[in-house]
Amino acid sequence: MSATTTPAGARRRNDFSDSPARVTTAIVALVGLLLIIVSIGMAAGLDAGWAWKYYTPVIVLGVGVLAVGFFAVFNIEWLGDLVSGRAALSGLLVAVMCLAAVVVWAAAAYFFSHKGQVSLPRVKKPVPLTKSWDMTKARKFTLSQKSIEQLKELTAPLQITVLGRLPDPETPYGGPIEGAQAEDLLAMYVKANPLVSLEYIRGNEEDAARRIKVLAEKLRRSSEELPFGTLVMTYKDQAKSCQAMDLWETRPYAAMGNQVQQGQVFKGEEVITSTILQMLDPRKPKVYFAWGHGERDPEGRDGKGLSFAQDRMQGDNMEAAKLMLVSAEKIPDDCDLLVVCGPKLAFQPKELEMLRDYVVGRKGRLLVCLDEYRPEAELGLEAFLAEFGVAVGRDKVIESDRRQRSGQMTMAVEFGFHPAVNRLREGRLPVVFGPARTVRRIDDYRGDWNVDPLVSGSEGSYGETDLDTYYGRGQASFQEGADSPRPAGYAVASWAGQAPMPGGRMQKELGRVVVFGDSNWCSNQLFRAYGNESLFSGTIKWMLGQDKRIAIEPKKSDAQGFTLLPAHRYMTWFAAGAAVVLLMLVAGLTAWIRRR
Repeated sequence: MSATTTPAGARRRNDFSDSPARVTTAIVALVGLLLIIVSIGMAAGLDAGWAWKYYTPVIVLGVGVLAVGFFAVFNIEWLGDLVSGRAALSGLLVAVMCLAAVVVWAAAAYFFSHKGQVSLPRVKKPVPLTKSWDMTKARKFTLSQKSIEQLKELTAPLQITVLGRLPDPETPYGGPIEGAQAEDLLAMYVKANPLVSLEYIRGNEEDAARRIKVLAEKLRRSSEELPFGTLVMTYKDQAKSCQAMDLWETRPYAAMGNQVQQGQVFKGEEVITSTILQMLDPRKPKVYFAWGHGERDPEGRDGKGLSFAQDRMQGDNMEAAKLMLVSAEKIPDDCDLLVVCGPKLAFQPKELEMLRDYVVGRKGRLLVCLDEYRPEAELGLEAFLAEFGVAVGRDKVIESDRRQRSGQMTMAVEFGFHPAVNRLREGRLPVVFGPARTVRRIDDYRGDWNVDPLVSGSEGSYGETDLDTYYGRGQASFQEGADSPRPAGYAVASWAGQAPMPGGRMQKELGRVVVFGDSNWCSNQLFRAYGNESLFSGTIKWMLGQDKRIAIEPKKSDAQGFTLLPAHRYMTWFAAGAAVVLLMLVAGLTAWIRRR
């Protein structure tokens, strides 16, 4: 065969640039390498991995490999000449050293990260490869003692499943929030107890849908009710869920000057530990539905029934039962909450006395959902509810804003600062009501109960008291002093005791009364409309004291900011540039001295 070298000034016979076909194959190979890099990036950056969109990353990778293989086959002779020389051996050694450096760097980045772990055969949980110490002043990366004590009570595996990812809020409290706080917190629970396991559903679309359906069945919900960012915890035969937004709480804080602004505080540990405590409690709260006055049927499956609400309570580990109030001697001792929803007949004095003894004497919880006022249907509840500072109007809510009404239905988006509606207020979720009467705090009330507004109408809404004109002629207009004041109130919460400080928790053993001016909002017809289900769940949990059962204050960051003056910034830039130039001079001088 011919030699691979030629006299000086002549080209090599096997020079790559002599053949346009080889240049074309080289371009194809470069495109193939680019496709290989793109496919790996797609698989690494997407939740579905290699299975995304009919295995598109796999197809792209295959096309890239074929392009590189075509180049190798077409230029096999040139490649043989290339790797047979001394320069090729030196290049190969450099490539091996570079590859070894990349492998060492990747291994160090993985092993020395806080999530560095490896799965071993016959070992159920991943084995950590690193040891970390929490050196922060506030012990930010360590669970509180309250959480550790609750985890010690576990006697069976606790599975925590996250649908997708848990995002951080856009407007955090008191400065920027470090990324993936919720995921770091969940990792702390897994590390604290071997019975706790964590799983993220981010895989194949069909597989993810199947697993989400299984979780929805445990929660007695549909798959559509478990959106992105839902956290599900299962323990024995129980299952509970919460949303990503439940892990943060809005609190007022002092901004620059004398202004008070609202910011978000990360309360993930309090929410998760409280949920674990509820699952460890073997006793299920029992909710009774009053019966005998034409109330809505908690087992009714038609649009007027409350079966959706009852299913939600059972999914939240509660028991529901009916109570014939007319024939009862007293409210049962195991009653944690009594619901009176949509009564049509008047209550007898004996029944009102039973309700009074239950709420005041036994510090019970009472939820009352009325309907629009009808003169022919006096219930006798107005004076009873006035004892708790609640004024029930003999009127009908009129919503003047056309954007917030549709026929007999009205939409409310104004919520008070109360634990039962915090999620609705922060998420701006509307609530749909049917024909309603107004409920509000009595203006001159001087009793021992605290009354907070829950849901209100728009600024132009009010309570129409001239019902003869309204029902007879279909006309309504606001009359100052005669009609109920603006804005109209749809719901209020009343509770006994001293008001807590901002961000604090009220005592759980206090009596609580919540009154709605409508009962359609929680019926099957409207239960799953907009934020109605969230309002029902939040109200029930607050009344039962399940909104927060363990108070764990958020841990403050130890980070301290330092502001550079303009002169300092210029000095920093100059020093960085001068350092680079100085290093180049030193390297050049060293090479010159060695050559001398």
